[in-house]
Amino acid sequence: MIKTYAMLDNCSQGSFIQEDLMKELDISGQRLKLSLKTLTGEKLEDLMAIDGLIVSGIDSKKESPSEWIDMPKVYTRSYLPVEKEEIATPNKIKKWKYLEKISGEIIQEENIEVGMLIGANCMKALEPIAIIPSLNGGPYAYKTKLGWCIVGPIAGNENKTSIKCHLIAVQNAVTGELSSHHFAIKDDRMVADVGVKEMFARLYHNKFSEERHIPINSILGNIDEISKEDKRFIDILQSGTTKNGSHYEVPLPFRDKEFQLPNNRNQAVNRMEQLKKRFQKDPVFFKSYTKEIEELTAKGYSKKTEKGPENGRVWYLPHHGVKHASKPDKVRVVFNCSAAYGGTCLNKHILSGPDLTNQLSGVLMRFRTEEIAFMGDIEAMFYQVHVPDSQRSVLRYLWWENNNLDNNLQDYKMGVHVFGATSSPGCCNFALRKTAIYNESQYEPEVIKTLLNNFYVDDLLKSVDTEESAIQLIKDVKEICKIGGFNLTKFTSNNKSVLQSIPESDRKNIVKDADI
Repeated sequence: MIKTYAMLDNCSQGSFIQEDLMKELDISGQRLKLSLKTLTGEKLEDLMAIDGLIVSGIDSKKESPSEWIDMPKVYTRSYLPVEKEEIATPNKIKKWKYLEKISGEIIQEENIEVGMLIGANCMKALEPIAIIPSLNGGPYAYKTKLGWCIVGPIAGNENKTSIKCHLIAVQNAVTGELSSHHFAIKDDRMVADVGVKEMFARLYHNKFSEERHIPINSILGNIDEISKEDKRFIDILQSGTTKNGSHYEVPLPFRDKEFQLPNNRNQAVNRMEQLKKRFQKDPVFFKSYTKEIEELTAKGYSKKTEKGPENGRVWYLPHHGVKHASKPDKVRVVFNCSAAYGGTCLNKHILSGPDLTNQLSGVLMRFRTEEIAFMGDIEAMFYQVHVPDSQRSVLRYLWWENNNLDNNLQDYKMGVHVFGATSSPGCCNFALRKTAIYNESQYEPEVIKTLLNNFYVDDLLKSVDTEESAIQLIKDVKEICKIGGFNLTKFTSNNKSVLQSIPESDRKNIVKDADI
């Protein structure tokens, strides 16, 4: 049992322990890389994750397990930037008469520092038992199972010219898995004499500004440091991507070149039997579903094939239909790449890659900066990026011959990236960014910036200051998208002249019917 001070932070969704305290406890954990995103940028840190820690209040009964608190996963830090003067002591809190009554319960240890930060992922430690409200702008206090916590200015530091203030998001840089939440903690960066206006300006630059993507000759855009798996994802795509006619052909980024998959055709057949029962109960759904399946072959996204060979490189994708609330008559066919069979699934064998999608908050902020706004949509974006023929046997699916539920099931295989594959967003965003970068010299910088910064997946949201700029930019962005095999369509705008400049076939349906 080792004594330490702990900072309780209900804004933090993660918990940390100082490395020196970890060594004193003589424990170790699993080493990993965490991507820490702060107000000032993104930082990759080599940390250790520790499981199994137990904490209790200094006065807790050690023989009573009910007073122990099991900590969730805790991450190590070289130090926690909490100054000694920030620790509440009996003498400090006596300054406020309404807190004087608890001064005897405040423990003072001269030679002990803050060794832990306990966040909201350990609610048992943060849950208040008693509260003493603030008076006249002073601190307030609340009691937890670990003891009293004093919140507010206790060190006479109201006039200090430096503050610590950080917004951090934590992501496992190897698996890409986010911590349970985004959270705010204090770390080793100091912000001196910075007002609210300047802090928001810095936040805007890091999250919303187009300039953070400059220079634009990088596929990774705003990602400065990536994990080994993400680097492998990019390397596979960089070396394996080719132009197949007017479309990019981007390989599936397999974790292992020598992967083996069991034959799951029987599972796919069983799923189709379940789907058949639903179709028989709902003929309208069957009709809409069939229309989508027919389009897959009619538009060249898939083709009929023979049953796959037993070579460990064949996989059948169960599929289901998803209806959109605003389009009740339309069904989107989604392939379940996470359906498990024999202890594995397709998504386990492919890398998801780094997140190349622009942040929605940034796209929306940029969309609202100028007077003339317009929006567009890339038609079936995932299906415009092809998969090499040698990999298409892992994208097989079943459907009834001649769309007749009484006929035998026929094998088909997709030739494009599918909805449901963990790699599809990264692969398709890669192709779109590659389109911008490879044609940089042929277009104005604003066109390239728009392609890189103003798309949220397949949706374009852009604003400019004049009608002329909007009309020309729409023309150029649609043209450069076509070079990459993408059809940018369904345009709408808040400006009548801009709308009239767009061919009716490229306007959104609701705009086609409007009197402009």
